[in-house]
Amino acid sequence: DDICMTAMDEYEVNTDSYTTTNVNGKRVSTANTTSAAKAKKARMSLVQSNEFVEISSSANRKIVWYYAKNINNITIYSEFLRSLKSELKNLIKVSVQKHAIKFNLKLEATYSRLNILNSSENRAFKTIAVEIFIDSNISEL
Repeated sequence: DDICMTAMDEYEVNTDSYTTTNVNGKRVSTANTTSAAKAKKARMSLVQSNEFVEISSSANRKIVWYYAKNINNITIYSEFLRSLKSELKNLIKVSVQKHAIKFNLKLEATYSRLNILNSSENRAFKTIAVEIFIDSNISEL
C-alpha cells in the first residue's frame, strides 16, 4: 500500500503536481505553470462526456487514472461530485473484483475572480486514500 501511494505521489510530482513550491521567496502553485496548463488542457480534451474515462495507467496497471469532465458546468462542486457518485461506486465494484484497491479523488478547478482581467487560476483538492477490499461496504462510500 505504501509503495503504491509513493508511486502515485511520485508520478504526480513528475507530471502536473498541484503542490506549491518556493520561487523567488513566493509560494507559487505548480498548477498554474505553462506545462501544467498544457497537461490539463490535453487531459480535458481526452474526455468529452460526464462519465469516468480512463486516461492513463502505470506500474503494470496497478495505478490507473480516470477523469470525469464537468460538461454541464455545474458550479457547486458538491453537486458535481454527487452526480458522479453512482458511477464511481460501480467503477469501484468492478475494480475490487480483480484485487483490493486504494483510491482517492482529485477535484481540479479553474476559476476567475469577478471583474479582474486575466485572473484565471487552477486549483486542485485531493482526498485521502481509501482502501477498498472485496468485502468492503461500497454503498457506505
